[in-house]
Amino acid sequence: MIQLIDPVTQELLTLSEDRKSLTSKKSNKQFIARKNVFSFLPVQDIFYEGAYLNRIKYIPRPGNPLSILPLWLINNGYLWEVRKQFKPGSILLELGCASGVDYFGSRYRMIGLDLSFTSLAGLHNYEFALQADATRLPIADNSVDGIISSYFWEHIPAAVKDTMLTEFKRVLRPGGKLVFLYDVETENSFIRLLKKNDPKKYKELFIDKDGHLGYETPAENRQRFIEHGFEVKKHFGMERTWLQSHSVYEKFGHLTGLKGLIGKMGSKLGRFRILNLMNNFLVRLTDETAGRLINEKRSRIIISVMQSKI
Repeated sequence: MIQLIDPVTQELLTLSEDRKSLTSKKSNKQFIARKNVFSFLPVQDIFYEGAYLNRIKYIPRPGNPLSILPLWLINNGYLWEVRKQFKPGSILLELGCASGVDYFGSRYRMIGLDLSFTSLAGLHNYEFALQADATRLPIADNSVDGIISSYFWEHIPAAVKDTMLTEFKRVLRPGGKLVFLYDVETENSFIRLLKKNDPKKYKELFIDKDGHLGYETPAENRQRFIEHGFEVKKHFGMERTWLQSHSVYEKFGHLTGLKGLIGKMGSKLGRFRILNLMNNFLVRLTDETAGRLINEKRSRIIISVMQSKI
């Protein structure tokens, strides 16, 4: 059973039969669902409200083993890694879930958490949609098997990450896992051209515009997880070469000169579905082969699997 709590009082909440309200028996405090979203935020977050509405609709066909292969490709292999780490029926909390991953909802008992009400209202098949702050989770102690996220962790300032990791340890069951896909502070030779020649533009495009307040190096992220009592099972750097995801080319498209030309070409090609898929495949293939030979410091993205020590 998924147990929710009042994040302020820590009191257990009871779900009504129609799933429209959560009530504390002790104080009789009530939270009413709106569009199936339970809100625990006193005010809306202006920056993130409605900013990310992406939803991954792909679900493999039952009985067709080959249909799981796209999971290796979608979102830099995030879906593939989650599938590897958790058994069907596991209770998972997805942080910064936007409008969700339909495949996760079909395979796991999903709790989606985000700051944006609009994003959460688009969840298709998650068991709960929670508008809440990840530093104060409305979830009972030792009640989830895993916490997952894609492109969430880099938005969190360093000091706040420490608070969150303590909270994650609280809600995870013994031996529970984190699976995080996130951007990092990188020495990638392509991106370093911009960082060196125009640091203000780099800050504008890669940090300020996207709210990436928590950029840290791969090594700094690994050490932070270890310091909070997690065993790092996997810490794999991706996009270590000039071959990048469409989002990077879009950013470089705002520039002039050779960097801008590469960005504009990559951005235009990415608008064609088949070409974008081909680029994603080449990126993933490079990551898993020649990319492994390049120093981890040049990774633009990391996927980490951490296990809470029993």
